[in-house]
Amino acid sequence: FNPSLAGGSSQEPSPRISGGFHGLELRHNRDDMVRAVIEGVAMNLGSVLSILKGFVNLDSEMLLVGGGSRSVLWRQIIADVYGMRVVKTNVDQGAGSLGAAALGAVGVGLWNDFSRVDDLHKTESFTDPDPANATIYAELMPVFERVRISAAEVGEMLYSLAEG
Repeated sequence: FNPSLAGGSSQEPSPRISGGFHGLELRHNRDDMVRAVIEGVAMNLGSVLSILKGFVNLDSEMLLVGGGSRSVLWRQIIADVYGMRVVKTNVDQGAGSLGAAALGAVGVGLWNDFSRVDDLHKTESFTDPDPANATIYAELMPVFERVRISAAEVGEMLYSLAEG
């Protein structure tokens, strides 16, 4: 699944990229499609992570927050695609609110810096990559990247026809 349903972002080959399912066959069912969406989002974020790794050194762990962090499956797929340990804390869906509150607290002088945010995160679990799955995702990444390039090319062609 290519998750570029709203056009491309800065890492996409074209802003007119079109998303969708690729390799879909009659044998696939709803569960396969749901998993493909999760895997596609994880692989798309993995592409961004690989770009980021070219600019900075990263830890071997990734803190995962938001509603998806509550899913054991989501955490495992992220760990496998990233090849990194995933840390789950108690923050979950409150991450955005915590960030906004921290900005406000520092901005008005209630906090000297953002170090208190770390004190509010309480580690609940770790998810390590499964080596076999990580190998499969590493082999699939070039296919995923090729689909992104093709989807961008198709998006450009459709745009040109519509402008025609």
